[in-house]
Amino acid sequence: MPTKRHPSHHALRTLLGPILCLLEARQIVYQLTRKRIVLRYRGSFLGLLWTFILPGLTLAIYTLVFGVVLRSRWSPDESSTTQYALLLYLGLCVYWFVSDCLGEAPSLIRNHVNYVKKVVFPLEVLPWISVLDGLFQSAIRISVFLIAYFVFYGIPPWTLVLLPLVWLPICFWTLGISWVLAATGVFVRDLREIVGLILIGFMFLSPIFYSLDRVPESARFLLQLNPITLPVLQTRDVLYYGVIPDPALWSIITFASILFAWAGHALFMKSRGAFADVI
Repeated sequence: MPTKRHPSHHALRTLLGPILCLLEARQIVYQLTRKRIVLRYRGSFLGLLWTFILPGLTLAIYTLVFGVVLRSRWSPDESSTTQYALLLYLGLCVYWFVSDCLGEAPSLIRNHVNYVKKVVFPLEVLPWISVLDGLFQSAIRISVFLIAYFVFYGIPPWTLVLLPLVWLPICFWTLGISWVLAATGVFVRDLREIVGLILIGFMFLSPIFYSLDRVPESARFLLQLNPITLPVLQTRDVLYYGVIPDPALWSIITFASILFAWAGHALFMKSRGAFADVI
């Protein structure tokens, strides 16, 4: 005779839901993440080498366009083309990660209809797969930055080891939003286009192409409300400037992002039962 679960056990599972769904389905997550990475370049002439070539070419193009042609500089007293290109590239690395994950989130369930029909398949791991794939791509992009930094400046600052901590909040925040968008996208077909427009706003209303110091005080609060602004600034701090982020601020943001992930996961699980009726 099956034993009843204690209410506290159920509450604990609910609280740890975002992490437990990953741990309990880790083999599925690993296999599907690996499959995504391999299939992305299968059949191409250079295969996985494209994961290094594309970021390298992107960095070179941005250096040429913004640094040489447009003569953009990060600050009025700065004349280095290299600095602008590298700082711009780091900002884009953060944006690309968020954009890749959130851009596909609204259609995540609709693109895997065959999984919806399988009662035993944990649909809630699909955002995890998207985020892990995004982290893999980001690791390649950042490795290209580190190579460029070494070529122009020498050994990168030791604070680069703090990058996983810096990216922890944005990962949980992205997971939370992805669960919300994945669930909502089942019922609202236009959501992907709406998210695409919002992501464009994220890019231009964050200090990616310009320094936050150049923004007037009256408008700076708009950028500070942007959830990718802080990760962009902190990524530059640890990878370029060698500055340790504020521990208190990091703790608050991390706690808030974990709560956000928990809420997004809870919403997804509550909505999951209706997916099969709509798709």
